Amino acid sequence: MIQERDFEGVLVECSLERWQEKLVGSHPELEGRMDQVRRAIAHPRLVLADTSYTNRKHHVIEVAPGLFLDVVVEYRYLPMGIRGRVVTAFLRRRLSGGIRLFSNGGRLP
Repeated sequence: MIQERDFEGVLVECSLERWQEKLVGSHPELEGRMDQVRRAIAHPRLVLADTSYTNRKHHVIEVAPGLFLDVVVEYRYLPMGIRGRVVTAFLRRRLSGGIRLFSNGGRLP
């Protein structure tokens, strides 16, 4: 299970069931990368607005030269405050689309 605070202090969660069935089930390359997903949520190098969903953000870290982990978090407004849940995550070679909402230094394409 993942429970991390994002760069703005919002609690983001991903159940073990969702991790296995949705994330690793759809993207087997994520097997063994749960710690990297946690790091992308808590300490992203870059956060992009989603181009299709206004309540989603892409938390991005570089996991190898030219290889990025993109963790998509959906935010919900609940009576007890804002909560996030991991919708999906995947590896990508290029960064494109979305407005940069946050950048934590360093050079990214």
